[in-house]
Amino acid sequence: MTGPTPDLRPERAFERPAGWALDYRDKRFRAGSGLRTDRRERKALLALLHRTGAGEGPWLDVPCGAGRMSDLLPGPVVAVDFAEEMLRAIPSPRGPRIRATAFELPFCDASFEGVLCHRLLHHVPRAADRVRILAELRRVSSGPVIVSFFHSVSLQHARRTLARKLRGKRRSSRGGVTLTTFLRDLREAGLEFVAARPLLPFVSEQWLVLARRAKVG
Repeated sequence: MTGPTPDLRPERAFERPAGWALDYRDKRFRAGSGLRTDRRERKALLALLHRTGAGEGPWLDVPCGAGRMSDLLPGPVVAVDFAEEMLRAIPSPRGPRIRATAFELPFCDASFEGVLCHRLLHHVPRAADRVRILAELRRVSSGPVIVSFFHSVSLQHARRTLARKLRGKRRSSRGGVTLTTFLRDLREAGLEFVAARPLLPFVSEQWLVLARRAKVG
């Protein structure tokens, strides 16, 4: 994979207010629809982890955010995020916290028993960039790779797209693709599809996908 690394740093998009990472950690998924989303995400991730048969780590969580999903991963967890504020907001780290981008992970090949990449790829509109990230995840994992994406064929995605048009909003930073497109991205990155879990079939746009290194030959 070659080419310039897209600049997905949050500070390039807009200025973050003071304390934004703590607000995200303490409020975003602890009330209302966020609380329901949290429950469904955890249920989906646990179901896929159960299928992996992976041992007790180490695991990589990238981007880790404030570590909300890290708690579900077995064994020690290396937390990686580009935002230093998020890394500092992790309440109980179970391993090193490292500032890095998913496009260029500072680890040797097969460094981890498994990798989780949650709530990132729906912010990556170009297929070539998604493939670059997926290839990096495959490179550093000796076992399963669990990733999330937004499915464009869903009620939630249709409602959000329609609302944006009716209100005259600019294009959202969140985008969706079909499952067929995402499976193609996996194949191009050298990954093999194993299983998928939608948060809420046909309604929620978020899916979690379990993949593994594709067999050669």
